[in-house]
Amino acid sequence: MNVFWNQFTSENDIERITFLLHKQLEGDRQTSRLFGKRVGLLINLGSLPSELSFHPIDILLKLLSDYFAQSNLFLLSDLYSPSFDKRFKATIPDTRYMQQEHFQIVPKKRAPLQISFFGGVKKSSYLSERYISKSLAEADYLLSITCLSEDPIFTLHGSTSSYFWMLPSYTKNEVLIQENLQQRCLSLLEAMTPMLSKSHCSINIHSSQATSFMVLSQNTISADAVSCLLCGLPPAKNKLLGIADKKGFGNSVISHMTIYGDPIKKPMVEFKAIGETYSIGIHKDQCNLCEDCTDLCPLHAMYISNQHLFWDTEKCNRCGYCLSICPQSALFKRRK
Repeated sequence: MNVFWNQFTSENDIERITFLLHKQLEGDRQTSRLFGKRVGLLINLGSLPSELSFHPIDILLKLLSDYFAQSNLFLLSDLYSPSFDKRFKATIPDTRYMQQEHFQIVPKKRAPLQISFFGGVKKSSYLSERYISKSLAEADYLLSITCLSEDPIFTLHGSTSSYFWMLPSYTKNEVLIQENLQQRCLSLLEAMTPMLSKSHCSINIHSSQATSFMVLSQNTISADAVSCLLCGLPPAKNKLLGIADKKGFGNSVISHMTIYGDPIKKPMVEFKAIGETYSIGIHKDQCNLCEDCTDLCPLHAMYISNQHLFWDTEKCNRCGYCLSICPQSALFKRRK
């Protein structure tokens, strides 16, 4: 699987983004099939971008609009903002938002899932049928654009970029909490199938004052794996990527890819403390050493030794993900 990536700056962003799109789209013999078809651009902003962050997104959308001028193009965004709405529509007049979407039921049903923690059933699945927005159902092809935030852990642990966020059945929190459970992962991948079958190209973009980069691949799993690497998250530790790979959705093993761009010698994004001053407390009597927090923590700040859970204050950046995923509520904030 081919993956294209590169850094860009405010001085060369137009040239670099144009070059990457050219390498991905012109090098793909299937791209011509999109001309004259209904093509949906899915954009996952996650949070409203700053002017600095929006600049390369603006360039990317204009280039895609020009490239697919012969196609029936629409944009579907996960967030609405009056200011960005005007800019989106200036480039792609048919701009839509998930908040305003109508949903239809995909005919195939799935049996309700039972989510089990440590042998005891805690909850059943949220929906027994798959809901998909009508815009996605109408599209012939889909291109996903995911904007990685300053702290991209949340985005990449959801995996497979924009697609999950376009499913009303699952919230971001549910994806994050359930990703270590294989049964839930299979459910998420199953729900994604109607979109992956239409997927043409996946684009991940990160923009900040410190560093900006873009990753493109015909396969969304491969694009996310390389993005994980660039963000200091080992792809092998992303359970959802691994299961997607085993199920044949794509390739998540870096050594099995052909990566075009500068050699990736170190992460492009460094995690920083988010400013909160608290320590992590552990209720020893509630913790059963399930290892969910140790598996999820990207900085390995939670670890088990001598059958006890410990927190490394030096490694921790206070992202709070361990607090949100603990099924026993054994972790808590201890304010200083």
